Amino acid sequence: MHLTFPMSLRRKKRTRRTSYARPTTLKRRSVSKKRTLGRTKKANTNRNPLSTRKKRQRSRGISGLWYRVRRPLLLIIIGVITLAIVNTLFLTNKLNIKTIDIYEDGIFNSNNEIQTLLSSLIDSNIILLKTNELEPYLKEQFPQYESLKIEKNLPDTIIVTVENYPIVAELTIETLDGAEQKFYLSSSGKTIEYDENALLQEYLQITTETDQSVSIGSDIMTQEKLGFILEAIQSYEDRFGMKVLHAKYFQIEHETHLWTERNFYVWLDMTIDLDSQLNKLKKALPKLDIYESDLEYIDLRIEGINGEKVIYK
Repeated sequence: MHLTFPMSLRRKKRTRRTSYARPTTLKRRSVSKKRTLGRTKKANTNRNPLSTRKKRQRSRGISGLWYRVRRPLLLIIIGVITLAIVNTLFLTNKLNIKTIDIYEDGIFNSNNEIQTLLSSLIDSNIILLKTNELEPYLKEQFPQYESLKIEKNLPDTIIVTVENYPIVAELTIETLDGAEQKFYLSSSGKTIEYDENALLQEYLQITTETDQSVSIGSDIMTQEKLGFILEAIQSYEDRFGMKVLHAKYFQIEHETHLWTERNFYVWLDMTIDLDSQLNKLKKALPKLDIYESDLEYIDLRIEGINGEKVIYK
C-alpha cells in the first residue's frame, strides 16, 4: 500500500545559509582574437623583413666572432707599437747625440772645457744618458761654477747651462820681490782674469802677500774667510760712518786689516766673532776719538779680562 502524506507534513529540505556573501567572480575582459591578430598583422607590416629570431642569431654571431678575435688583434697592435718604439729609440740613429751646447751666464759659449770633456758622448743614445749621474761628476771637475745643469733637447742635442760665481772684489797680489798681480775675486775665493778695460762696477779692494805664483782659478781664500772680510768692511762702514778703502788679508796669521779713509788700520782676528770686536771699539769711542785723532792702527784682536781691551797707536 502506498501512503501519501499531505504536503504540509512533508519535511522541508533545509537550505544552507552563510553569514557572508559569496564573492562574485569577475570576468576578464576578453580581447577579440580578431582584434589582436589584426594589430599583430598591422605591426608586422612595418618591420624589417628579417624575423626577430634571425636578427638575434646574427647579432650573437657577430659578437661571438669579435670576442674570439679581439684578444689576438689587441696583442698584434701592442706588438707593432712596441717594435716601432724600440726601433725609434734604439735601432736607429735619430736619437743619437749630435750637438752639445754650452751656455755660460746666459751666453752661448762654443769654446768651453765642458764641451771638450763631453765630446765622447757624440753618437751615443740621448735617451740612455743619465743626467742625474753626469751632473755631480761635472760639478766635481769644474768647481769654479756656482751652478751646473744638463738638459736633453730631443732628438739629438744636449744643453749644459753653467753660472759662474759672481765677482765680489778686486784682488791685488803683492809678491816678495815687490811685483803686483791683479785679479777679480769671485764669491768662491777663486781668482778670475782681470780686465783693465772692462766697464765693470766698482768692487771692494782686497790685497794680500804671497811667495807663490798665482794664476787664474787659484784658491786664494775660503768662502768663510772671504765672507768675514766682506762683512767686516760693510759692518765697519755702517757702524762708524767711515769708508774702508781696502782690506789686507794675512793667510798664515788668520787676520784682516781694514785701511780706512782716516789713514789708519783696524786689526781684526778672523777666528774671533766679528761683532764682539767691533763692539769693543764702539764702547771705546768716548775715550778714543777715531774721527779726529792721528792714529796708526787700532788693534781689536786682544781679549782682556772683561773682553773690552782696545790697543791703539
